[in-house]
Amino acid sequence: MNQTTHNLLAHVVPAQPLRQWVLSLPYALRAPLAYETGLMSVVARVFEDSLLRWYEHRLAPGDHAARGGLLNVIQRSSGDMRLNPHLHVVALDGVYVAGPDGQPVFRPLGRQKTDEVADIVQVTKARVLKALERRGDVRVSPEALEVDDALANRNPVPAHLAAAAVAGLSPAGPAQRKREPVAVATGDALEIVGDLVVQDCGFNLHAKTRAGAVDDEARARLLRYVLRPPLAQDRLAILPDHRVRSLDMDALALLSRLASAVPPPKQHLTRYSGVPAAAAHWCPLIIPPAPAPSPPSTEATPAFTKPQKPPLSGKRCRYIKWAELLRLTFGLTVDQCPACGGRMKLRALVRCPESIERFFRYQGMGSPPEESSAARAPPYHRAVTLVAPTRQQELFQQT
Repeated sequence: MNQTTHNLLAHVVPAQPLRQWVLSLPYALRAPLAYETGLMSVVARVFEDSLLRWYEHRLAPGDHAARGGLLNVIQRSSGDMRLNPHLHVVALDGVYVAGPDGQPVFRPLGRQKTDEVADIVQVTKARVLKALERRGDVRVSPEALEVDDALANRNPVPAHLAAAAVAGLSPAGPAQRKREPVAVATGDALEIVGDLVVQDCGFNLHAKTRAGAVDDEARARLLRYVLRPPLAQDRLAILPDHRVRSLDMDALALLSRLASAVPPPKQHLTRYSGVPAAAAHWCPLIIPPAPAPSPPSTEATPAFTKPQKPPLSGKRCRYIKWAELLRLTFGLTVDQCPACGGRMKLRALVRCPESIERFFRYQGMGSPPEESSAARAPPYHRAVTLVAPTRQQELFQQT
């Protein structure tokens, strides 16, 4: 999360204002979008195109050369690990237009209005449902939105697991938290939930979060938020009654939700559209400049060291060394000697448990770790079954 954030700010995202657009989808669509390969990509592509077109028509009407840009991150779960595929889009809050010399000039968006957010969510809803209906995946009627059963028949086990993880049913949730998916009407159901928050037939769009062009901390905080992992492992603990602390659920339910959060094969969870895309015409002109090469050292090179090649001026490295990443993230200078203040180098990475234990004993920092207990049996007998086992549940248990 932190490494990708630093790379985006240093090499991809230009120094312009950013706005976050969060698109949540109806309950009826969440399960098939989670397990069906390629379906979420269709929704993401439609929303990206609708958002970019709105920016271009809003700020540069009639200018076919105007281009916006965005970063789209697909999140697959909610805070309680319930399956919830939704989109977090960080968009440039404006568009680039061609200047008198042909160079791109940024034209920022002024004050965002709730009515404009309502227009975007209505256009997105209509285009998404039309694209899915054209594929034959959904059937749209004025009363409800029906998903084709052929999707679940092709992948019965992932379909059953995804449906359980969306609604919090067994085996992905206890009986007391039962919640059935609701049928979503497709008629006129536009609702303004709050400032820059609009909902239309289960399509919820939030556009209130914004980071200024000169507020580097806010821009970094926004990117870290959209790139965050779904679960913090250090906040979890197994209680004596075999429930999982922090989420307060059975271990089998947690494992079922974790399994449903795994995306289908060949699905990219981070997408670039508009000017930040690699093939965009203006991409080399708007991305942050490449780091300047280090000046050559004037000191004499010792006879026993191999001379180093100077770095290339246009080279952009995606890998950040661990010491530099700790400094950028937490402000820790782990490669600085506490005695003389000089810079230290990593000479070896100790992985042998015996060597680590011997070093700790020498430093008086601890005793040898206790032996771990034997692994217990899978907790299938602890999960609560709401109905009689069906063929899909038997297939899931066998899997």
